[in-house]
Amino acid sequence: FRSAITTATVEDLRQIADGFMAYYGEFQVDESTKTITSRVAAATIPAWTDSEQKRAYELTGDTLALITPATKLTWMRLPN
Repeated sequence: FRSAITTATVEDLRQIADGFMAYYGEFQVDESTKTITSRVAAATIPAWTDSEQKRAYELTGDTLALITPATKLTWMRLPN
């Protein structure tokens, strides 16, 4: 059995990664300004490492949206 990642072409992998980004770290919520500030420990965009990323947010019921001028990312909580 060979996984798709080992049989993918360079172009396949490029298409998978195009537009993908991730980061992690601690965050702080400011309810008065409806913002979340992430203190980035590491990221797929190296320049973001050790930076702060501020996002507006909307929290409605089980749905959280993080908003930038360019995009709106939405998550929904799944039932247990």
